Amino acid sequence: MAPALLYLKPDWTHILYIKLSSAPNEDDYRFIRQQWNQFALDLPYEATLLDHRFEDDFQMMMKTFGALQMITIVSILISCLGLFGLASLTAEQRRKEVGIRKVLGATIPNVITMFVSEFTFLVFLANLIAVPIGLGSLRFFNKYAWVEHPNFDLSLFLIAAVLSLLAASLSVIYQSLRAATTNPLHSLKYE
Repeated sequence: MAPALLYLKPDWTHILYIKLSSAPNEDDYRFIRQQWNQFALDLPYEATLLDHRFEDDFQMMMKTFGALQMITIVSILISCLGLFGLASLTAEQRRKEVGIRKVLGATIPNVITMFVSEFTFLVFLANLIAVPIGLGSLRFFNKYAWVEHPNFDLSLFLIAAVLSLLAASLSVIYQSLRAATTNPLHSLKYE
């Protein structure tokens, strides 16, 4: 455990921290209980070692981190599915536009670039919003004494941004490739 700073809060005056020169034994507990009962008659006595408290808090924080990791994985999967559905819907809605562009001479890379540029901007904007929230969350969790303070730099956020752009581009490229390779006659035959 890293060194910790203990400070007095007025609403925590029922907690007493005692530093002993060695590991406590039964005589130490008995003496502390007698002194407590003499000065704090209306407050219950409960002795715990601060190491145990830190360990309990640390275990609870690790469970919280585990739950947050699972929530993060599920939310990433749901967002990828949503992005794939949105790309599919956009390709279907713009089927006639793609057909007209192809009749007028647009190539498959032109159609793919048209779709990818729209979604890339949105993912880039989402990353601009996510970076300050992520940095704020890291600062919040680094306040606790039991959390080791890792050195986070912006390269971690850059990697996350590149991966999100890659996932978005792959799903959009797949849908735009389907739209670009269809025969324009099928999309324009009712017009």
